Amino acid sequence: MKDYLPALLIVLLALTGCLSSADYDRQRFFTVVAAGDTVHPVNEGYLDEFIALGREIYAPTRDLISSGDLSFVNIEGPFMDDKRYIEKGGIVFANYPSDLDNLLWAGFNCFSLANNHSLDCGVAGVKNTLDLLDKKKSEPGHKNLVYAGLGRTPDEAAKFSAAVINNVRVAFFAYTARYNRAGRLCNDYSLKGATGDLAMAEGAQLKIVSVHHGEEFRHVPSSEVVNSYRALIDAGADLVLGHHPHVAQGVEKYGRGLIFYSLGNYAMGTVSKRHIKLNGRLYSIIARVRYRKTGKSLYPESVEIFPLYSDNANDLVVGGNALRRRRFVPEVLTGLFAQHVLDRIELWSSQVPGNRTRFIREGDVLTVKF
Repeated sequence: MKDYLPALLIVLLALTGCLSSADYDRQRFFTVVAAGDTVHPVNEGYLDEFIALGREIYAPTRDLISSGDLSFVNIEGPFMDDKRYIEKGGIVFANYPSDLDNLLWAGFNCFSLANNHSLDCGVAGVKNTLDLLDKKKSEPGHKNLVYAGLGRTPDEAAKFSAAVINNVRVAFFAYTARYNRAGRLCNDYSLKGATGDLAMAEGAQLKIVSVHHGEEFRHVPSSEVVNSYRALIDAGADLVLGHHPHVAQGVEKYGRGLIFYSLGNYAMGTVSKRHIKLNGRLYSIIARVRYRKTGKSLYPESVEIFPLYSDNANDLVVGGNALRRRRFVPEVLTGLFAQHVLDRIELWSSQVPGNRTRFIREGDVLTVKF
């Protein structure tokens, strides 16, 4: 069995060196990059390993992430390291706060805070998370930091985030349809509510909706999820970013918008094998959508899908070849491993009823055909 060592950063840099945001005309284009679920929980027993890795967790994907004017990730759980508030028993996620600096270094500036683990540390976790982000946004160099989905009050939790980035008026909405703990400090998803929220952002040139929804480890979304996400586009959303299944699902060009039904995991700090029982594969994607500015309007000109492997427990084996997993470090796939995962993305996209999206292979990247 032949071993492929994904830690060879020279190869990755050679492949992603053209991804810098400096490589295109910012006056003519606006780029969104999106990655999935991310958590490095302080109570999983691997905290020392996370801290030792530090920025190295994000180094292989940094060029890609930082190529966005707006780069999105779902933060699965609050930022909290005070163990008085971290409950014992069950699955409880809490990110160590210093990792926020690593995420910002990687290029992320847009965070969904709405998911089933958002309230794992109660009110204290919500306050600590928002205090940390508010402080960071006030510092030089982080004025374009965007986050939504949590609030110190229910009214604050229900607000979307508005920002002007690269001369584009962006409205960012974050919701969850999944809860481990009930509470009104996290923004609850309902189609009626989201439709009303979209109408309130009528001045925005780009409306991005993040939804934590769906069934874990399922590669094809339910008809309820499909219909709901399409309805968001009909209501005015330009881009719907789904997450929670922890595996990649299909991609759809629908009407005037784009839907990523599930981005899968990005940097998930758990060593789980639960997916095996459901025949799920821990394949993920990083999406990059480039919009052309035309007057006051934006039009999607290119959609790129980069295959990602984020299984912390198992190597990826394809045709007798093994990609050694590097625990907690997401890897952009190349060669036969990339082609294997992209085959599945196309398959899962075709299994979404009514999805007529067509794709083109450009090396190790899948693009949407316009």
